[in-house]
Parts: sequence; C-alpha cells; structure tokens
Amino acid sequence: MPRPSQHIYALLVLSASIAIFGASSFQRAQVVPKQRIENPVEIGIEHNEPLSVSIEASEMKGKGLLEIEQSGAEEILLSLPSDWIRKEVRNASIKDVTFETASLGFKRWHMPAGASILFELPKFPSSLIIHNPSKVTVKVSLTKVDMESGLVENEVVLVQEGPVKLW
Repeated sequence: MPRPSQHIYALLVLSASIAIFGASSFQRAQVVPKQRIENPVEIGIEHNEPLSVSIEASEMKGKGLLEIEQSGAEEILLSLPSDWIRKEVRNASIKDVTFETASLGFKRWHMPAGASILFELPKFPSSLIIHNPSKVTVKVSLTKVDMESGLVENEVVLVQEGPVKLW
C-alpha cells in the first residue's frame, strides 16, 4: 500500500509537469510573428525651401491611416499612391488641396502652406520610402502606431540626397 507522502510527491510532479507544458506552449504561441504581405510604397515630396514634415501612420488589420502635415511657408507637391483616399484636410480649404494624375499609379497632390491631410490606406505599406528630388533638406518626424499590438515608434530623419526608408 502506497504511503501518503508518495501520493503527495506524485501530485507535485504532475502539477509541475502541467505548469511547465502549459507555460512552454504559451511562450511558443507568443513568439510566432504575424505574416505580412509585401506592399512596399514610395512617396515623393517636392519643395523649394527647407521643410519640416510630420507623418503619423497607424495600422490595423492590414489597413491604415496616414496623416501628413507640413510646416513650411510654401505650397509643396506630394506624389502618393493613387489608391490612397483623402479623408480630411486641416489648416487649409479642401478646395485648395487638389491633385493631378501622374504616371505609374501616383497622384501628385498640391498641399498648401501649413496644411495637414489625412489619407485612408486600403493596404498598409510593408515599407515606406521617401524621395526628395529637391536640392533642399526635408526633416521628417515619423510616428508609426500598430493598433493591434499598441506598439508606437517615433523617429526623426533628414532626407537630403537620395531616398530614405522610413520603415
């Protein structure tokens, strides 16, 4: 006949095994990265004077919002993907924010001095590359938010001679 201490020992071993197995399964579930569809995007900013631009991008379930605000004293031109949908304009009249259809799937937006434009992104870009064809520097303050994980990234970059990958 087994002694009571043997039952207690067996119960402790069984409990520890369940706890270890459960914890390792939970850790493995957290480590698996989410699948991301490749959707790189390139944008361009044309300007004549030194410029500061703020870009705030948020993503949820593969879609997103991107707001661009410029603090310059001149109208600038933004070349953005043609499937981005203008949703809101601030610090300017909506009739002053016009676009012309450019080539290769881009729209060239006219953005008044001090304006901010919010775009809906049907597909959130896997990477964003910014071009500055002007000979003058542009300072980009980037805030990127993953609404599912709550992760917020902030970065400031200077775009001078050649494209810069923001993410």
